[in-house]
Amino acid sequence: PNNFVGAFADANFLGVIVLSTAVAVALVKLEKNMPDEVMWTRILTIQIIEELVHVFMMIIDWIIFVTPFAVTSLIAGAIGEQKDLAEVFTQLAWLVAATVVGLVAQFLIVYCGLYLGFIRSNPF
Repeated sequence: PNNFVGAFADANFLGVIVLSTAVAVALVKLEKNMPDEVMWTRILTIQIIEELVHVFMMIIDWIIFVTPFAVTSLIAGAIGEQKDLAEVFTQLAWLVAATVVGLVAQFLIVYCGLYLGFIRSNPF
């Protein structure tokens, strides 16, 4: 892109990361070497960024709270559109069974194996 806004508009992530890193380094250097004519205890830009972090974290908390309800709604809608519910629940049961078998296998093979390998003791 020809300018900084173009990097954001084109979703050029490398450009956005480089620009963000440069701005962050400049702000940290400016805060450490505060000019004498500045009367603030902290730089206003850093205060604004910290407030934006709190706002975005609040939005992320809302998204995390709503996600299970949204996924449940999507699954219920997909199941509701099916003609043969017995086949759907059979496939769902196989999926749940495969997931449980995979989790048990991971626990027994990976975690217990790592415990046995590092601690040299029976995990049971």
